[in-house]
Amino acid sequence: MTGRVRGAFLALAMLLGVVAFASPAQAGDASPCKEGGYVNYVDPATGQPFKNQGQCVSFVRRGGNLVPVEEEPPPPVEPTFEFTSGWLTGNFEPIWACSIRYEAWAAPGQVVSFGISTLNGVPPVPQSVTTLSTGEVAADEISQVATGTVITAVLDGETYTSSPAYCGPAFIKGTLNDDGVPQILAGRLMAQEKVEVLVVDPASGGQERLLGNYSAPDYGGFSIRLSEDCSTYPMTPILVRADGTRLVGEPFTYPSC
Repeated sequence: MTGRVRGAFLALAMLLGVVAFASPAQAGDASPCKEGGYVNYVDPATGQPFKNQGQCVSFVRRGGNLVPVEEEPPPPVEPTFEFTSGWLTGNFEPIWACSIRYEAWAAPGQVVSFGISTLNGVPPVPQSVTTLSTGEVAADEISQVATGTVITAVLDGETYTSSPAYCGPAFIKGTLNDDGVPQILAGRLMAQEKVEVLVVDPASGGQERLLGNYSAPDYGGFSIRLSEDCSTYPMTPILVRADGTRLVGEPFTYPSC
């Protein structure tokens, strides 16, 4: 090999050596960008998902690290409330209660709290609160509640309130309890509602007489045990509500008389 050729070969080898040393570092894994995967990663230039696969691949090959798009939590679903007629044991007929079913969706990271309140001319006061776990359908049913009961739900700081329950028209009636003892039943009242119960019977000479003042319990109904003295029958029960409304029941006769 002549000196001229040897020099040319050496120069070529040196040139190749320089090119090999200047080669870029190994590119990162761009496979997540393929097959539509680019939409799952953020383009740092825009803060939005990559528009196409090429942008995503190019970013990775320039040494960029793929950052997944953060999923936004679903918006809270407004709770729903449903009131239905309820029953209490006694004479196998509707007596005085409502049932409440309430439901909401609590996504992961969300907490929904339900409160039970009653309305009786004053601001509702929570009687019980249940906090449901996240990531589940939060639902429950409560029976034996009074007319005017409301449900509140707090979800993501927002408060939702149901309309007041309506269990049907209030009533008063004479009947027998499960032991065959005469009684007066009053029901479908508001919780803690103050009422008067009057009766008209032969013992009162056909005049109204006060049987007592009563406060309805939280489920909105109560019973009054009556005398078994036949001189007080037939008896007509009367309910006087706080607003002066009078409900007159059907005349009741004790079957043993």
